[in-house]
This record gives sequence, structure tokens and C-alpha cells, in this order.
Amino acid sequence: MKEQILNHLKQTLFTTLQEAKTSYESALAHSRSDDMKSEGKYDTRAIEAGYLTSAKKQRLDQLDMEYKRLQEISDQKCDKAILGALVTVECEDKTTHYFLCCACGGEVLDIDGIKINVITTTSPLGREILGQEEGDEFELETARGTKSYCIEQIQ
Repeated sequence: MKEQILNHLKQTLFTTLQEAKTSYESALAHSRSDDMKSEGKYDTRAIEAGYLTSAKKQRLDQLDMEYKRLQEISDQKCDKAILGALVTVECEDKTTHYFLCCACGGEVLDIDGIKINVITTTSPLGREILGQEEGDEFELETARGTKSYCIEQIQ
């Protein structure tokens, strides 16, 4: 199942990366076009286009780094909740499956009829799950109060 999850996330992130690259290249070409020549001291189009291009480049670099990190994640079984672990958690008599990842947080996948919540290790829940082992329990303060969690299984 982890292989399917990773393949889906890689494809999703690769598509996003390609779209970001196209967007950055378009912004860069626009910022260098003849339309960006200043027509006076109050004409800030070139500066604004430069800011936009810079922001798009930062996002492209971030996505590229996330894609490279995603490529390094193993689909092997994990003994602890680490990056790439598929963790089954019980909270308030409800069992939920989480995949700890470096990217694509918030995505919900349906793999063989099982819903998998992709969470990053920087999210509040991801930070708490990280490093846990099967049988471990922890509490997390949420907007609805403190919730108790139990790690049922790690793959």
C-alpha cells in the first residue's frame, strides 16, 4: 500500500512542480520583456514583476526540494513513526490512517477502499506522531480541547 501512496504523491508533486516551472518561466520572460521598461519614476511594473518572479522561483525551489525528499522515502515497513511511515491511530474510538510525508499534506487518498490522510511532519499532529512506536499514547491540544491518541499500527 505504501508503494501506491508514494507513487501517487510523486506523480501529484511532479505535476505541481512542472506547473510551477512553467509559471516561473512565464513570469521571468514577462519581467524581461520590453513592456517592463520604465515610463517614469513612478512606474513600478518592473519592480513588481521582479517580486513576482522571485516569489515564483522560491516556490519552484521549495517544490523541487520536496520532490527530491519524496524520492528518498522508502516503501519498507517502519518500526517507528518516521518520514514515510503509514500510521494507524485511534482517537475517540475512531481509527484513522496517516501517511507521514514531507509534502502534499492535507491530501486524502483512497487506496483499496482505505482512506489515507497525508500529513506533514511539521503539522501539529505530524510532530506528535513522529518518533512514536506501536502502543504509544499522546495528547494533543486542539480547537475542540485536548484529545488522546493511541498508535495502533505502524507500517
